[in-house]
Amino acid sequence: MQGCYPHHAPEACTWSRLAKIVTLADRLSSGERESLPEDSSQKKVVETPLTCLSTKLAGTNGALEDFPMLALEPDLKHWFSPGPHRTTYPSLWEAFNHEVAKLDKGVAFDLILQQLMSLLEKYTLFMPAAAYRDRPDISLYHHLKATAALAGCLYDLEISESLLEELLSALKGSAKHQPTLERGDFLLVAADVSGIQDFIYSVTSEKALRGLKGRSLYLELVCQAVAWQILANLELPLANLLFLGGGHFYLLLPNSQKVKEVVQLWQDRANTVLVGAHGGRLALVLHEEPVTYRNLLRAPAGQEKAWVSFAEVWRQAAAGLAREKRRKFASYWGDPQSVVEILGPMPATGEEFACPICSEELLLGPEGICEACTGFADLARKVAAARFMEFSRFDPQPLTLPFTSYEQVFQAMGVGFKFNSDDPPRPERALVLNQTDIFTPKGPCMGFTFMAHHVPRRGDGSVKTLEDLAQIATGIKKWGVLRADVDNLGLVFTEGLGPEDRTLSRLSTLSSLVSLFFSAYVQNLIQREYGESVYLVYAGGDDLCLLAPWSLLPDLSRRLRDDFSKWTRGRLSLSAGLYLAPRDKFPVYQAASEAGDLVSQAKHEGKDRLGIFGQAVCWGDLETLATVKEQLVSLLNEHGAPRALLSLIKASWQEHEQYTQTKLPLYRVWRLLYGLRRMTERLSRDKKTGAIGALTELEQTLIINHHLRSHTDIAIRWAEYLTREEG
Repeated sequence: MQGCYPHHAPEACTWSRLAKIVTLADRLSSGERESLPEDSSQKKVVETPLTCLSTKLAGTNGALEDFPMLALEPDLKHWFSPGPHRTTYPSLWEAFNHEVAKLDKGVAFDLILQQLMSLLEKYTLFMPAAAYRDRPDISLYHHLKATAALAGCLYDLEISESLLEELLSALKGSAKHQPTLERGDFLLVAADVSGIQDFIYSVTSEKALRGLKGRSLYLELVCQAVAWQILANLELPLANLLFLGGGHFYLLLPNSQKVKEVVQLWQDRANTVLVGAHGGRLALVLHEEPVTYRNLLRAPAGQEKAWVSFAEVWRQAAAGLAREKRRKFASYWGDPQSVVEILGPMPATGEEFACPICSEELLLGPEGICEACTGFADLARKVAAARFMEFSRFDPQPLTLPFTSYEQVFQAMGVGFKFNSDDPPRPERALVLNQTDIFTPKGPCMGFTFMAHHVPRRGDGSVKTLEDLAQIATGIKKWGVLRADVDNLGLVFTEGLGPEDRTLSRLSTLSSLVSLFFSAYVQNLIQREYGESVYLVYAGGDDLCLLAPWSLLPDLSRRLRDDFSKWTRGRLSLSAGLYLAPRDKFPVYQAASEAGDLVSQAKHEGKDRLGIFGQAVCWGDLETLATVKEQLVSLLNEHGAPRALLSLIKASWQEHEQYTQTKLPLYRVWRLLYGLRRMTERLSRDKKTGAIGALTELEQTLIINHHLRSHTDIAIRWAEYLTREEG
């Protein structure tokens, strides 16, 4: 902007109204009530790192910690601990400028804006926004992104220069203009796809993996399509998309009648398409919550309890969304034809065959697969091999029925998604997948995104089946499901940060860091270390679900929990559920449901636990049980101990449980000790001297204060399954 000074002095700018919009947006973004002096002499600004925001969560102990100041990489390995990895602003600025210089400045404004946002995310995500503060905790990228979102709203509202001056004056403490801060000029729009779990898992085990991943990806793309269409219709940038993942999204929009009409238009259009395609099993639910200028500010000292922060508005939006999900087709009830579409009679049945994957009735042979499931399988195949995702917009097309392909849904929404393993012919329409380098030989892409899409493959390139996964397992040949999600995340966003820190930029930073772990790190970890064995159904937002040989899952679940704890510096926790399918052809939906119940059990019994074998175990206890399991497996497989060892300990555990439940003095640990001594004598006679020391170590691990260690039965069952040969 020629002739314009920095946004801290908007009155000196040639285009003062635009400068004041940016100034106001900048101050609202970080929640400042007034600008702070930028006195860089207080410390070495060029060396000041970003404080890990999770270390500021309320109710947590420990010192504040910093992130290393580095350019974003998908594996995130350098950010798991403070370490010596440190870069200064000048080196990142030089790298950023080098990539900006490679952009084509003559392209459309929307494209160059998105490209710049991607480069800013790459180079400033772990850079503090205000390094002159004692503990800078706002990511520069998220501060800039929130500032752009707010500025776009203010510009769209056509706020006068005089009103801008009043608002800026109010931020500086002017009592006269304080009421101006109560204007609800912004709108937080929360959206969620209802019916996700049933849709993803409503598949039989036979050939289920062909489309399971495709269904999960399809739902993510539906959310992305609606969010992007709303913003495109309002001519707002993607900066106004505050969050996208896990089947829901949040938008920050201007609070105007036009905006409400566009939001309602796309809710109705999306639901019309989803009802036509899926008969009411899926629905897009939206809720709008007004946001005032005061909601965006930090709570002043002494007013924290009464202050309605942006975090509280977020909570109200989530609560409103939950209410709307209970009446998800409310807008349909006024139209008789729409009611018939949802509740009307189904076509006559009895002659058609059913799809072996989704059980929908078909006019095909018994071995046939419906075109929709074939399409979902094809989507999963394309995405798994893709390096780029192309996006296009066009006039929405009428939905053609019957529904046979996910592409019909996107065409009816006026969007197109295309996945390429080679360089895209139109890079300016493409996002790079799971990499941060946006440049191709044909030019720069519009940005990058992280998408957890890994699936294990056979030698011929086909996706491994459940039977394949079961055969990889050590010991008993079973596959299993692992589901996990973050504990208390809703409370973390609304109450975790102190009242003075519950601002837009901080919430955006925190949600991004959580989502980044699931969408980027989990995908990278699985692909790098478990690529041949783990089927990643989904990972994004704040949860994950994967299928794998059962023997991998206990250790993998602990690895994921430990890594998440390192990522959040021990301030956030995961609860998980691990379920072993009783047979190869056990329905995936039922196994996933059982795993979900185990997650609920883990949360009910205190959180930060794993539900396994019908019990909820603290992660620390699981580590000890893993030691017991390893000792048992070693005794059986390496030292020649008889399997009667497992029966001996199991009988002692049952006696222990009886004692615990009745509180009667029935339990005698000496019976177990006697049995172990007799077994030691037999092994000694057989000259299996290595087993004698191993049994002594096992005894010391198992027995604490004359009682068996808690959850010993889990270790027994774990070892039993690992050493059993039959399927």
